[in-house]
Amino acid sequence: IQAKACAMTTHMFHPPQGHVYKKILKKGAQASIIKKRLSAFDRPQDVVHYINDIVSELRYTPEIKSKNFERKVDELGKFLGFRVQMPDKDSGNGPDNLWCLTDGYYLILESKSRAVHTEITRDNIEQLLHSETWFNKVYGADTEYSLVTLQSVNKKGKNVNINEKMKVLDGGKLELLSTNLTQFGESLKSTHPKAHSEEDLIKLLEAYKLTPALFRQTYLSNIN
Repeated sequence: IQAKACAMTTHMFHPPQGHVYKKILKKGAQASIIKKRLSAFDRPQDVVHYINDIVSELRYTPEIKSKNFERKVDELGKFLGFRVQMPDKDSGNGPDNLWCLTDGYYLILESKSRAVHTEITRDNIEQLLHSETWFNKVYGADTEYSLVTLQSVNKKGKNVNINEKMKVLDGGKLELLSTNLTQFGESLKSTHPKAHSEEDLIKLLEAYKLTPALFRQTYLSNIN
Protein backbone atom coordinates (compact mmCIF):
# COMPACT_ATOMS: atom_id res chain seq x y z
CA ILE A 1 0.00 0.00 0.00
CA GLN A 2 2.82 2.37 0.88
CA ALA A 3 4.62 1.65 -2.41
CA LYS A 4 1.42 2.23 -4.40
CA ALA A 5 0.72 5.51 -2.61
CA CYS A 6 4.26 6.71 -3.28
CA ALA A 7 3.96 5.81 -6.97
CA MET A 8 0.76 7.85 -7.25
CA THR A 9 1.96 10.86 -5.22
CA THR A 10 5.71 11.26 -4.95
CA HIS A 11 5.61 13.26 -1.72
CA MET A 12 4.10 10.40 0.29
CA PHE A 13 6.31 8.46 2.72
CA HIS A 14 8.60 6.12 0.81
CA PRO A 15 8.78 2.38 1.56
CA PRO A 16 11.86 1.09 3.44
CA GLN A 17 13.49 -0.22 0.24
CA GLY A 18 13.60 3.28 -1.21
CA HIS A 19 11.85 5.44 -3.78
CA VAL A 20 9.51 3.74 -6.23
CA TYR A 21 10.15 5.47 -9.54
CA LYS A 22 7.40 5.65 -12.14
CA LYS A 23 8.44 6.36 -15.73
CA ILE A 24 6.78 9.05 -17.79
CA LEU A 25 5.84 8.07 -21.34
CA LYS A 26 4.31 10.00 -24.23
CA LYS A 27 0.55 10.08 -24.13
CA GLY A 28 -1.78 11.71 -26.66
CA ALA A 29 -1.45 14.47 -29.24
CA GLN A 30 -0.16 17.85 -28.09
CA ALA A 31 -3.09 19.94 -29.35
CA SER A 32 -5.61 17.55 -27.84
CA ILE A 33 -3.91 17.68 -24.44
CA ILE A 34 -3.65 21.48 -24.49
CA LYS A 35 -7.29 21.79 -25.54
CA LYS A 36 -8.24 19.78 -22.46
CA ARG A 37 -5.99 21.88 -20.21
CA LEU A 38 -7.45 25.13 -21.54
CA SER A 39 -10.98 23.92 -20.88
CA ALA A 40 -10.20 24.01 -17.16
CA PHE A 41 -10.04 27.83 -17.28
CA ASP A 42 -13.21 29.91 -17.00
CA ARG A 43 -12.11 33.04 -18.88
CA PRO A 44 -9.56 33.88 -21.61
CA GLN A 45 -7.84 36.35 -19.29
CA ASP A 46 -7.28 33.53 -16.80
CA VAL A 47 -5.20 31.71 -19.42
CA VAL A 48 -3.18 34.87 -20.09
CA HIS A 49 -2.63 35.39 -16.38
CA TYR A 50 -1.46 31.78 -15.96
CA ILE A 51 1.06 32.07 -18.80
CA ASN A 52 2.31 35.44 -17.54
CA ASP A 53 2.78 33.92 -14.09
CA ILE A 54 5.01 31.23 -15.58
CA VAL A 55 6.99 33.72 -17.67
CA SER A 56 7.50 36.07 -14.71
CA GLU A 57 9.79 33.55 -12.98
CA LEU A 58 11.44 32.06 -16.05
CA ARG A 59 14.39 34.43 -15.82
CA TYR A 60 18.07 33.89 -15.22
CA THR A 61 18.74 35.98 -12.13
CA PRO A 62 19.89 35.40 -8.54
CA GLU A 63 16.73 37.21 -7.45
CA ILE A 64 14.51 34.20 -8.26
CA LYS A 65 14.85 31.12 -6.08
CA SER A 66 16.02 27.99 -7.87
CA LYS A 67 13.03 25.97 -6.66
CA ASN A 68 10.64 28.59 -8.06
CA PHE A 69 12.37 28.53 -11.45
CA GLU A 70 12.30 24.72 -11.57
CA ARG A 71 8.63 24.65 -10.61
CA LYS A 72 7.79 27.04 -13.47
CA VAL A 73 9.76 24.84 -15.89
CA ASP A 74 7.60 21.96 -14.69
CA GLU A 75 4.38 23.98 -15.12
CA LEU A 76 5.42 25.13 -18.58
CA GLY A 77 6.06 21.60 -19.80
CA LYS A 78 2.70 20.47 -18.44
CA PHE A 79 0.90 23.42 -20.04
CA LEU A 80 2.48 22.59 -23.41
CA GLY A 81 1.00 19.10 -23.24
CA PHE A 82 4.16 17.23 -22.27
CA ARG A 83 4.59 14.63 -19.53
CA VAL A 84 6.77 16.13 -16.81
CA GLN A 85 8.57 15.21 -13.61
CA MET A 86 10.98 16.71 -11.09
CA PRO A 87 13.05 13.60 -10.23
CA ASP A 88 15.67 15.30 -8.05
CA LYS A 89 13.02 17.00 -5.93
CA ASP A 90 10.85 13.89 -5.69
CA SER A 91 13.52 11.28 -4.98
CA GLY A 92 16.89 13.00 -4.59
CA ASN A 93 18.20 11.46 -7.81
CA GLY A 94 18.02 12.40 -11.47
CA PRO A 95 17.65 15.81 -13.16
CA ASP A 96 15.91 18.92 -11.87
CA ASN A 97 13.25 18.58 -14.57
CA LEU A 98 12.39 15.84 -17.04
CA TRP A 99 10.08 16.38 -20.01
CA CYS A 100 8.70 13.67 -22.26
CA LEU A 101 7.56 15.49 -25.38
CA THR A 102 4.52 14.30 -27.30
CA ASP A 103 6.74 12.81 -30.03
CA GLY A 104 8.46 10.59 -27.46
CA TYR A 105 11.66 12.66 -27.27
CA TYR A 106 12.97 13.46 -23.78
CA LEU A 107 14.58 16.62 -22.46
CA ILE A 108 16.78 16.14 -19.39
CA LEU A 109 16.89 19.61 -17.86
CA GLU A 110 19.35 20.94 -15.31
CA SER A 111 18.76 24.50 -14.15
CA LYS A 112 21.48 26.98 -13.27
CA SER A 113 19.13 29.94 -13.26
CA ARG A 114 20.97 31.84 -10.53
CA ALA A 115 24.47 31.33 -11.94
CA VAL A 116 26.51 34.47 -12.51
CA HIS A 117 29.54 32.86 -14.15
CA THR A 118 30.58 33.76 -17.71
CA GLU A 119 31.18 30.19 -18.93
CA ILE A 120 29.54 26.79 -18.64
CA THR A 121 31.63 25.05 -16.02
CA ARG A 122 32.91 21.53 -15.59
CA ASP A 123 30.58 21.09 -12.61
CA ASN A 124 27.61 22.00 -14.86
CA ILE A 125 28.62 19.32 -17.36
CA GLU A 126 29.26 16.73 -14.66
CA GLN A 127 25.73 17.34 -13.40
CA LEU A 128 24.37 16.63 -16.88
CA LEU A 129 26.45 13.46 -17.11
CA HIS A 130 25.15 12.26 -13.74
CA SER A 131 21.57 12.77 -14.92
CA GLU A 132 22.37 11.04 -18.21
CA THR A 133 23.63 7.98 -16.32
CA TRP A 134 20.43 7.93 -14.26
CA PHE A 135 18.27 8.33 -17.37
CA ASN A 136 19.99 5.56 -19.32
CA LYS A 137 19.65 3.20 -16.36
CA VAL A 138 15.93 3.91 -16.00
CA TYR A 139 14.81 4.45 -19.61
CA GLY A 140 17.47 2.64 -21.64
CA ALA A 141 20.27 4.05 -23.77
CA ASP A 142 18.27 3.66 -27.01
CA THR A 143 15.72 6.32 -25.95
CA GLU A 144 16.01 9.64 -27.79
CA TYR A 145 16.96 12.55 -25.55
CA SER A 146 18.93 15.76 -25.14
CA LEU A 147 20.83 16.94 -22.09
CA VAL A 148 19.97 20.58 -21.52
CA THR A 149 21.63 23.06 -19.19
CA LEU A 150 19.46 26.08 -18.48
CA GLN A 151 21.66 29.12 -17.89
CA SER A 152 22.39 32.52 -19.33
CA VAL A 153 25.67 31.70 -21.12
CA ASN A 154 26.29 29.34 -24.06
CA LYS A 155 30.08 29.03 -24.04
CA LYS A 156 31.99 26.37 -22.13
CA GLY A 157 35.19 26.77 -20.20
CA LYS A 158 38.53 25.98 -21.83
CA ASN A 159 38.97 22.56 -20.21
CA VAL A 160 35.32 21.47 -20.35
CA ASN A 161 34.43 18.47 -22.51
CA ILE A 162 30.93 17.94 -23.91
CA ASN A 163 29.14 15.37 -26.04
CA GLU A 164 26.73 15.68 -28.97
CA LYS A 165 23.63 15.28 -26.79
CA MET A 166 24.39 18.36 -24.71
CA LYS A 167 22.50 21.58 -25.43
CA VAL A 168 21.92 24.90 -23.72
CA LEU A 169 18.81 27.04 -23.37
CA ASP A 170 20.69 30.32 -22.93
CA GLY A 171 19.57 33.80 -21.96
CA GLY A 172 18.73 34.95 -25.46
CA LYS A 173 16.69 31.83 -26.23
CA LEU A 174 14.89 32.02 -22.88
CA GLU A 175 13.91 35.60 -23.68
CA LEU A 176 12.64 34.48 -27.10
CA LEU A 177 10.70 31.63 -25.52
CA SER A 178 9.13 33.99 -22.99
CA THR A 179 8.13 36.41 -25.75
CA ASN A 180 6.57 33.65 -27.83
CA LEU A 181 4.74 32.22 -24.82
CA THR A 182 3.30 35.65 -24.04
CA GLN A 183 2.18 36.13 -27.64
CA PHE A 184 0.74 32.60 -27.67
CA GLY A 185 -1.34 33.55 -24.65
CA GLU A 186 -2.51 36.78 -26.27
CA SER A 187 -3.55 34.80 -29.36
CA LEU A 188 -5.79 32.62 -27.19
CA LYS A 189 -7.73 35.62 -25.82
CA SER A 190 -10.15 35.85 -28.72
CA THR A 191 -11.63 32.39 -28.02
CA HIS A 192 -13.31 31.07 -24.91
CA PRO A 193 -11.05 28.51 -23.17
CA LYS A 194 -13.63 25.77 -23.69
CA ALA A 195 -14.09 26.52 -27.40
CA HIS A 196 -10.61 26.09 -28.91
CA SER A 197 -10.29 23.71 -31.84
CA GLU A 198 -7.32 21.39 -32.17
CA GLU A 199 -6.72 22.69 -35.71
CA ASP A 200 -6.35 26.28 -34.50
CA LEU A 201 -4.14 25.24 -31.60
CA ILE A 202 -1.82 23.36 -33.97
CA LYS A 203 -1.44 26.51 -36.09
CA LEU A 204 -0.63 28.62 -33.04
CA LEU A 205 1.83 26.08 -31.66
CA GLU A 206 3.64 26.04 -34.99
CA ALA A 207 3.59 29.84 -35.28
CA TYR A 208 5.19 30.30 -31.86
CA LYS A 209 7.62 27.37 -32.19
CA LEU A 210 6.08 25.32 -29.38
CA THR A 211 5.65 21.92 -31.03
CA PRO A 212 8.20 19.30 -29.91
CA ALA A 213 10.41 19.52 -33.00
CA LEU A 214 10.20 23.30 -33.32
CA PHE A 215 10.86 23.75 -29.60
CA ARG A 216 14.09 21.79 -29.91
CA GLN A 217 15.15 23.54 -33.11
CA THR A 218 14.32 27.06 -31.92
CA TYR A 219 15.25 27.24 -28.24
CA LEU A 220 18.03 24.70 -27.75
CA SER A 221 21.50 25.65 -28.96
CA ASN A 222 24.80 23.88 -29.26
CA ILE A 223 27.31 24.63 -26.53
CA ASN A 224 30.19 26.62 -28.02
